[in-house]
Amino acid sequence: ELEHRLGRGNGNETFALGVMLKISSDPLAVTATGETTRVGLVATADYVLRRADDDAVILKGKVSDFTGYSYTGSTVETLAAERDARARLMTLLAERITTQLYSTPDLTAS
Repeated sequence: ELEHRLGRGNGNETFALGVMLKISSDPLAVTATGETTRVGLVATADYVLRRADDDAVILKGKVSDFTGYSYTGSTVETLAAERDARARLMTLLAERITTQLYSTPDLTAS
């Protein structure tokens, strides 16, 4: 998702972006019999933007967001719901990182 928003590198970049991603899942809804029916995904991305020529840190930060999916139906339906939820989460995190990068004053002057 970040490559889609920022472009893929070609070896001549001014900056290098590193991202460390952590995802956790927790049951959000549980029936009286103890069956999970909804799962929440929480993701945190720590990122560092470095100048490519000398590896100097230009910007670093942390973003987080959450989403959920239903844990009902067949295994195939649940796996598809989880995959879609993870994709939504990556879109949300990429949007937050991109917004912070674009809102950094004089980034190209660093």
